[in-house]
Formats: sequence, C-alpha cells, structure tokens
Amino acid sequence: MRTHRFFSQEVTVCTDRCHRIDFLDKGVKADRIDAITSIDVAMLIKIRSPRELGLLVRAARKTQQLRMDDVAGSTGVGHVFVREVERGKPTVQLGRVMKLLEELGIKLEADAPADVMPEFSRLQSVGVKPLPARRRGSRVGGRRDDAAST
Repeated sequence: MRTHRFFSQEVTVCTDRCHRIDFLDKGVKADRIDAITSIDVAMLIKIRSPRELGLLVRAARKTQQLRMDDVAGSTGVGHVFVREVERGKPTVQLGRVMKLLEELGIKLEADAPADVMPEFSRLQSVGVKPLPARRRGSRVGGRRDDAAST
C-alpha cells in the first residue's frame, strides 16, 4: 500500500494495480472521488529468470487483451518468438526482447551497485569496440555456415 494525496486528503492505494482507494480520514464522502476512474501505480518486479520475464510479458499481453500475433506484428518479430519469450526460453535475442517489452509498456531497469557507476559512465562516453561483422561462410559450432548438410 502507498499513501498519496488527493483532494487534500491522504489516501492509501494498493500497489498491485487494483483500483481500490481507502481514505485515511473516514469522514470523506465517496462522491468526492468520482473524477478518479483509475490509478495506475507502476510495480517494481524482481525478475530472476527468463521464465519470470516470460510470465510478465504474457500477463501484460493478456491484460491488454492482445493476441500473440498482433503483438508480434506491431513489434516486428514473429509469433513464434513471442511464444518462446512467454515460455521462458533462455536463448532469445535480447534486442528483440527489449522491443517486445517496449511495445507492451514494460520498462527494463537494472539495480547496479554504486561502485559500478563511474565505469559505466566512462564507457557510455567513450563507447566500446563493436563486434566484427560475421563473414559469410564463417565457422560456427565447428561447421561452416554455408556448408550443405550431408
């Protein structure tokens, strides 16, 4: 529960995105809150695994009453990719997952130790050397990409 101030009154709002408002001053009439139709309180959720992130993605999609293929199309990914994310596949591409999260209105944040921040700021200003582009026919997993299966 969080305490907020509406109409000069302190109220508590449950933080699980429910729309219940309890006035701390019980003398306040209910008709004073007719103008408030919903309160959207963002939740901070600890994600400890790809499975938990997938559950969050699925919950957001279902809450918005979106079909899997509609979200996939508006994000620019395939429906199979969305299904894999929702089922917690650990090897999905991070960049595509971030596009999916953005499309669903989910913000990705990191809670880093304070001693990391100076190095992070330095790297932001100077950047890092990009990965070299893979050449066609480069070796992957002991086989050549363009080699025909036998």
